[in-house]
Amino acid sequence: MSKLFNIIQPDIAFFGQKDTQQAIVIKKMTQDLNWDIKIKVLPTIKDYISIVDTENLDEIKVISGRVLIALAVWVGKTRLIDNIVVNADTSSVLI
Repeated sequence: MSKLFNIIQPDIAFFGQKDTQQAIVIKKMTQDLNWDIKIKVLPTIKDYISIVDTENLDEIKVISGRVLIALAVWVGKTRLIDNIVVNADTSSVLI
């Protein structure tokens, strides 16, 4: 972030609330380096989350074994898509 801030020299930088720890560290960095940059933390707005079978992408009702958690979210006019594979323990969790 230091390099980016040096290149673009912003007056303000926005971070999603899900990145609160990162925003706190960057806010401290800007203070330590005496940069006049306001760091704003905004609520993260999200659209859907789906938990699916890793083999066929069918939605599942019970988390058991290896599953894929996929999500798509909107941030302003930008849509972000991400996913993670999770290995559940031997106990099942009802969704």
